Order: sequence, then C-alpha cells, then structure tokens
Amino acid sequence: MTQKLKEALINEGRPPELFKGCTNEEIQQVMKVQNVKRLPSTFVEYLQIMGHGGIAEILLGDSADFNSMLYLKESLIDQVESYSPNFTLPNNVFVFFGHQDVEFRYFLTDNSDDDPPVFMHIIDDDDAKVVAQSFTEYLETMLNLFRKLKR
Repeated sequence: MTQKLKEALINEGRPPELFKGCTNEEIQQVMKVQNVKRLPSTFVEYLQIMGHGGIAEILLGDSADFNSMLYLKESLIDQVESYSPNFTLPNNVFVFFGHQDVEFRYFLTDNSDDDPPVFMHIIDDDDAKVVAQSFTEYLETMLNLFRKLKR
C-alpha cells in the first residue's frame, strides 16, 4: 500500500525527492525519542519507502514526516496535559501524525500487531477514536482523500 500511495503522489506531480525513505538508524532514532521498543512492520515499511515526506504531502498544515515524528509525541503529551486533563494517553503510543497541534494520530506498540488500528485524539476531547482498523486502511483512506482533492 505504501508504494501505491507514493506512486500516486508522484504521478500527480509531487516531486519524487519528497519521498525519501528513512534509514534504519533514523527508524531507531525515532523509536528512541518516542520511547517504544517495536514498530509494526507496515509502519516500518512506510518509513523505509517514504518516511521523509509521506502523508504530510497530502494536506497542508500536517506534520507526518520523520522530522515531525521526533517531536509529535512530546507535543501530544503537552497538549493533553494542558487541554484534555480527563484523557489518559497510554505510554505505549507512537504518534505519527499531527495537524496544527490540535489533532493527533497514533497507534499502540505494546503488542505484536503488525498492522494496528489508528487512533485520533483531538485536543479538548476526553477520549480517542479509532479512525482506521489498521495502518494499511489508514493509508488507503489518505490515498482516497488525495484523489478526491485532486478532482
């Protein structure tokens, strides 16, 4: 699915250099910063194919590339403490997407699921919602959104 998304974005005119993949060292770095022991294989593939651009190239104002992932978890923690005091963020989350510091998407990493559900937390909410049953489904949704926006 990741390769299909990358090809669709490039075919629609996005420069190929925006979709550089992450190295194994960069993947280890982002895992360390977000304090997770493992990442699902579907997400590792995503990082390896297009981690330096990725879904951040679909909508303006989104943070979803490697550099953003270095601070997204800390940003979500800060926002939850300030604006969502009744929401408890699990320790084992990996935050891969942020939209203007008010909407975050993440998955859980304390299991062996290689294609985990994707959760969304919006600041001021007291819970998180499942927005996709798997990371693959999430990428498919983003690809469909991109195609709709291109019409």
